[in-house]
Amino acid sequence: LDATLATPTRAPRVAMPDSKKFAAILLESNPVELQRQLLTSTVQNQVLCEKLKRAAAQRTVLLQRLEHMRDQNDDLKFRLEEKNIELEGARALARQLEGRQRSASADSVERSRSHSSMRDMEPLALPDDE
Repeated sequence: LDATLATPTRAPRVAMPDSKKFAAILLESNPVELQRQLLTSTVQNQVLCEKLKRAAAQRTVLLQRLEHMRDQNDDLKFRLEEKNIELEGARALARQLEGRQRSASADSVERSRSHSSMRDMEPLALPDDE
């Protein structure tokens, strides 16, 4: 019977063994009742073992998903940093173009001020009608 039930050489450690259950088992003298309790405990043990296996498998899956999500998060952070660098470059270019535009506008205004009369202006070349 010990080989079939795989009785361990030492009882597993429990935080607080249920002394009332132990006392009830030791006081029970009816073999049928003891067998019923043994079968009930065996089934409960098997159910709990299966739950533990499923929980361990689920934990493994969740840890894999967590690792995948961390990798994905790191990748997204890296891509965000790249986009921020691109944005800063675009902003710098926009500032540069705005500065050139202001400079060109100021030059144009200055040229128009320097030509105060029609005599000072240079003639424009007109296209030939031929």
